[in-house]
Amino acid sequence: MNEQSMGDRIRICREACGYSQVWLANELGVDRSTVFRYENGSTRRIAASTIEKIAELLGTTRDYLLFGIEPGSRPIPSHSSGTSWQLRSPPPAYDVLFREFQVDSTTVPRMRAMHVFRFLVESDLMVPRIQRGDILTVEVSDQLQNQRLHLLLHEGAFLLRRVSCEGDVVILVSRDGSAEVLDQEKLQSKYQLIGHVTNLSSDRP
Repeated sequence: MNEQSMGDRIRICREACGYSQVWLANELGVDRSTVFRYENGSTRRIAASTIEKIAELLGTTRDYLLFGIEPGSRPIPSHSSGTSWQLRSPPPAYDVLFREFQVDSTTVPRMRAMHVFRFLVESDLMVPRIQRGDILTVEVSDQLQNQRLHLLLHEGAFLLRRVSCEGDVVILVSRDGSAEVLDQEKLQSKYQLIGHVTNLSSDRP
């Protein structure tokens, strides 16, 4: 039995996304005190449309907020084969989906608040086998994983690079196969490491 209240779940999702009560209140068009009452349970009757809006803003589902039912693997429909793919690793309870071009002052803090999040690729300029519309499951970490695909931030843009580690030397392999050789210190000064990719979901056959 889930002992959390709906208010607890709203607060947990909001904090995990890095949002303040003021931000949520502004998005809902209500006072901060109203959001405070939602979260502490003093307001028990919340309109269904408001719950739907809160779920949308916090990247979760109505059923999670109402009943604590965490979303499991979700099918991604195929447009070509009539079949579907499943996310191999279930997304977190709030099911946050970040987009490749969604880079602002709140994006990276929100990513770092997650253990795992999903990342939507919106260009064809990333790496082989990953194309526009693919969804990557990213595990947040500030540690490099040898021979894994990593999500990095550089000059306000997200990059995907295959990483090879040889002692203190790090080799970043780009989409065209070119390699950039850096030591750990130069890597940290040039790039911001977000995490490594654990799964690819695609609607391609």
